[in-house]
Amino acid sequence: MTPADLARPAFDLDNFAKPVLDTLFTSQNVSRLTGVLLPKVNDTWVFRLLLEKVEVKTPQEQGADITVTWHRSVTPDLSTS
Repeated sequence: MTPADLARPAFDLDNFAKPVLDTLFTSQNVSRLTGVLLPKVNDTWVFRLLLEKVEVKTPQEQGADITVTWHRSVTPDLSTS
């Protein structure tokens, strides 16, 4: 985020997380058509989120790095998808 973005108090990190989760996983709270990438995994399987804002100098440096990991012992088998 640029210094100007960070100066805006209305830019809450949690507001960024919800649309990302809704894109990755299904949700009991979403009834409309979605672009879910992992349709057999409900967002109730999410146990941990690590989020941070990082200051960058220019808007071109802005972006998001998203990593999804899971434990086979508790996550539905996705290999047959």
